Amino acid sequence: MMQFHKTVIEQWMKRLGMPAKAITPVVLSGLGSRGLNTQAQDSTLGPEWLSSADNVVFDYQGRISSRKGIKQISKPVAASIKSLGSYIKADRSREYYGGSGSTIVKLDTSVVPANLTTQSFGGSPQTISDSNWQWVNFNNEFWGVQKGHKVINYDGSTWKDMEDLTTHVGSTGYYVNATGTVTLSSGASGSVDGITVNSVQIMSGAVNFDTDLTTTATAITENINAHTSSPNYTATSLGAVITIIAFNAAGANTFAVATTSTTIATSNVNLSGEATLLFDPSCALGDFGRMWYGGVARDSGTLYYSDNLIGEKLNAGAAGVLDLRTVWGTDEIVGLGSLEDKILIFGKQNIVIYSGASNPDTMVLDEVISGVGLAGRDNISYVNSDIIFMSYEGLKSLKRVTQTDGKAPIEDLSVTVRNDLARILATVDVDTLNSTYYAEEGFILTFIPTEKLAYVFDFAGQQGLPRITTFSFITSPLCGLGTIDGNLFLGLTTSVAEYDGYHDVSIAESTSTYANQTVCVAAGNTWESSKCWTFTNANYSYTFQTSWLDLNNPTQAKIVKSGLFTITGGRGATAEVLVYKDYDIGSPYSKTFTLSTTASTYLYGKLISLFGDAIYASAAGPKEYKVPLGRTGRVIRLKMVTEVNGNYSSLVNTTLLTKQGKIR
Repeated sequence: MMQFHKTVIEQWMKRLGMPAKAITPVVLSGLGSRGLNTQAQDSTLGPEWLSSADNVVFDYQGRISSRKGIKQISKPVAASIKSLGSYIKADRSREYYGGSGSTIVKLDTSVVPANLTTQSFGGSPQTISDSNWQWVNFNNEFWGVQKGHKVINYDGSTWKDMEDLTTHVGSTGYYVNATGTVTLSSGASGSVDGITVNSVQIMSGAVNFDTDLTTTATAITENINAHTSSPNYTATSLGAVITIIAFNAAGANTFAVATTSTTIATSNVNLSGEATLLFDPSCALGDFGRMWYGGVARDSGTLYYSDNLIGEKLNAGAAGVLDLRTVWGTDEIVGLGSLEDKILIFGKQNIVIYSGASNPDTMVLDEVISGVGLAGRDNISYVNSDIIFMSYEGLKSLKRVTQTDGKAPIEDLSVTVRNDLARILATVDVDTLNSTYYAEEGFILTFIPTEKLAYVFDFAGQQGLPRITTFSFITSPLCGLGTIDGNLFLGLTTSVAEYDGYHDVSIAESTSTYANQTVCVAAGNTWESSKCWTFTNANYSYTFQTSWLDLNNPTQAKIVKSGLFTITGGRGATAEVLVYKDYDIGSPYSKTFTLSTTASTYLYGKLISLFGDAIYASAAGPKEYKVPLGRTGRVIRLKMVTEVNGNYSSLVNTTLLTKQGKIR
């Protein structure tokens, strides 16, 4: 009936020379092309910004698309995979390792599902209690560090604790040194001829007695320090008390003092108290021809560096330490990086930069950046020529130095989501965050496991700020590893996954149901290692929402008749469009439609194509979907939820067909 009246009115208007209002197409060019912006008031933003973007990425043409699937590829293990690393062997081939509970596992993809093979250790291995390793390649060897643990090393054939390596030498301060004292008293003549520790003479010649005990003690101390014995000892003095120090496993020994006069009395307290301390750096860097270590629990503000090309030699040679307490006060080392000839030392509240790091003896303090630090060790990435890191205020960049003053400019890369990100960083344990650069698609993923969330910072084709979106998960990945051959491995709570395909895929053993290979394979499952494995595909959705749009006319109401959505791919997936009006977020109009099931194969999709077996699968080609909307408002907001059911899809273009409404 309403349609009849509308038609009659339009006919009378035409007879009277009053044509009906024309339908005007409004093309939303570049819809969402700049990514997420939750920082600005969304009523002031254009269609290029999104107010939400979940499971969204931008495809190779910059169009809104869905993330790929989280596809489990390994057999389940008992403990979470909290760290993944790529070992670069001497022949430049690669092997992949991870931390799982109290073990180190090797990823073997030669079988399906892949094996996670537990590694064994030589020597006298420590008890490993966690798997949050940082993995470092240096001098054809693979190193692992984590808080509360000894450094571990893999030389391509054997895993060992660093202390079990033949050439290991502990750093200064690596031990609580044994000490003993000699207290001088009385006497007026004679000399101290020597002090022996277990028959080892630690003095060189006699020291004449002075009537002033302090002077005599000082002279004896200087004598001991000038003499090199084996094992070697040092001394300090305060007044008449000489303290003898045994360093680096010299042993807690008794000692005796020889004098030429019985009038020189000594009160001897034998050496005692020596103990080995745990050298447990939480972060490391292999660069400039040596290993660098930081975050040692007992001395978190000191940087340790090894001898040239000997990562386990932390004393003598070219090894040394750098005490940062005079540089940044009480801050502690969280992570390490390098840029040009500079070593970057990240604290929680400061960044210290030393130049000339190829020679630590002559390197100089280049810059101290105060008020900004690193939010968690595993959040440093290298993108092009920049070093990207997560601070407590969001993602920042230290660019390659080009300025004449030689300083490293710092840039805020997450300004469009600053408050949201800062709120999360203030409430989570930043040690659980993990940022991974995936060069294949040009984005950094920052996993926030407790929130079941990842922030995505897309640098592909961007010269300014990255486009930002988010990923959400039922079970969040704990870590990631982008590989040189284009894979992205993910550590999960029970297995390793790959960022691939357009299903979330889980693996479970089903041998109790399919007891032999014949019935297992007949049911569409996989038989491997005398067990049946079932792969289960799960659909997911990607969702984006625009800002409030006035469609280039802020003062006039618009009647949005319908929307033309050009979408490529999808193949039978459902899509839902929701329309909100005039800042009302509680009662949207929604319309669901189904994407085309017809497939058209791309040039790269066939085995007989010019480029052979390629990475692009067949998909439904671009198709325009006309969706009736029928909403009237001065401003509108669009939201689209698209199912991912095994096929790629992306939004090519969006046009709204509108009529002019009342001026408000």
